[in-house]
Amino acid sequence: MKCRTLIVLGLLSPALALAQPVDSTKAPAKPDTKQPAAKAADPLNDSMIAQEKKVWESIAKQDWTTFGAFLADDFTEITPTGFHNKSATLTSIKDGKLGKHTFSEWKVTKLGENAALVLYKVEYDWAGADGKVAHDSGYCVSTWLRQGGKWLAVAHQETSPGTAASTPEQKKPEAAKPSNTDAAKPAPK
Repeated sequence: MKCRTLIVLGLLSPALALAQPVDSTKAPAKPDTKQPAAKAADPLNDSMIAQEKKVWESIAKQDWTTFGAFLADDFTEITPTGFHNKSATLTSIKDGKLGKHTFSEWKVTKLGENAALVLYKVEYDWAGADGKVAHDSGYCVSTWLRQGGKWLAVAHQETSPGTAASTPEQKKPEAAKPSNTDAAKPAPK
């Protein structure tokens, strides 16, 4: 029995030596509240946002060569009047002048190694051909593809924010009506 007691004490001695005395008058230890390290910047996210901003800057500077170089040959702009190819977009954009513009609500979605969606809100001043300046805003989406090592915009759509009365949640759905626009017709084969 004496031998067992010595063995047990021998095994417990190192654990007892490491134990700290408990002081009931001390407050309990505070948990570690250090914030995790900031998330590293996403190079694709930063690159695509910078690319989109460069497009807008080329429009503001009326640098049509640079603006056109950002657009793929098969570029499509989607507007309330329909689909517009690269040539039509380059022609129509020259009808006015972009003034002050600011961006917010950026979101970049990677669609594989060579494709990305860039979504954001823009607020801007636009002087029409008549010289009148209007302030506008829009929710934008651009689709970018990397072709030959260069990122090119293949599609862009800007949607103006609706009023509260015209949001889909508050409108009653209407029956689908056939459209007579070319955009609704199937492509010829």
